[in-house]
Amino acid sequence: ILVVGDLALDHYISGEIKRLNPEEFGAPLLDVTKHFDIMGCAANTANNIHAIGAESYLYAVIGDDNTGKVLLNLLTSNGINPRIMTINGKITPKKTRLISSTRKRQIARYDEELKTQLTEKQTQDFINSFSEKELDECQVYIVSDYAKGLINKKIIDFLKKQSQKRKKIFIAQPKPSNFMIFKGVDMMINIKEAKEIAGINNNLSIEQIGKKIVKTNKSNLIITYGKEGMGFFARNGDYKYVPTKPIEAFDETGAGDTALSVLCIGLALKLKIQDSMDLANHAAGIVVKKMGTSILTKQELIESYD
Repeated sequence: ILVVGDLALDHYISGEIKRLNPEEFGAPLLDVTKHFDIMGCAANTANNIHAIGAESYLYAVIGDDNTGKVLLNLLTSNGINPRIMTINGKITPKKTRLISSTRKRQIARYDEELKTQLTEKQTQDFINSFSEKELDECQVYIVSDYAKGLINKKIIDFLKKQSQKRKKIFIAQPKPSNFMIFKGVDMMINIKEAKEIAGINNNLSIEQIGKKIVKTNKSNLIITYGKEGMGFFARNGDYKYVPTKPIEAFDETGAGDTALSVLCIGLALKLKIQDSMDLANHAAGIVVKKMGTSILTKQELIESYD
């Protein structure tokens, strides 16, 4: 599976809260016990694909900074095939979360990033980096867009052309701010993003929202409803709903990446769309019980059906 998208490093600072900060009324004081790093954004999508047992090729960009080096090392050591272009002067996005290990909750988060769009030359260099062999081998092309500067219309048009030429499945997870460049591309988005894209200010139903987006974008669409499951809106007007089993969500960070990853593995295996969505529901239901950006294993997915 070919993954294209923005990268970020998720850095966690974990510890215990034993008292409040005497310097700031009401603020908790975290006694730090450990630091750890996890791959975020499109890297999390690729990591989930690999963890289930499929091969993932990740095309993305990083900056020539320490965060980029840490991220590249994580990708390589976790068995992902990184096809990463380094851009001098770019800041690799880093999200730092402060976590209470005893209360198992996030206290605060701070982000270090500078969203800069690729220049015309950088865009062409990135497009030129794609391997013809890998474009042929991969059954599914995924775009995991976090609106951090990588994804633009020229890249989407290139991938659309390659997918049509090679008869590949092409599915994107766009941010609402980039929605217009994905015309004609099948999409998976959450209900909050769907409402933002559709510009809904009234009481339209979820089905009406989905049909409005499909009509505008001229593509198939999956909307995830969180604990309510997900719905598939086909170009021909068909609608399929797949519920999820009741779960208590602990942390929804990265659940969308997991759902997209497992959905695409199902589609690559030529499962029906409803079966692929059911797999994706189960997968997301596993990772929301974990803290932070998480992946699942094949065994966890199998056991969730028991």
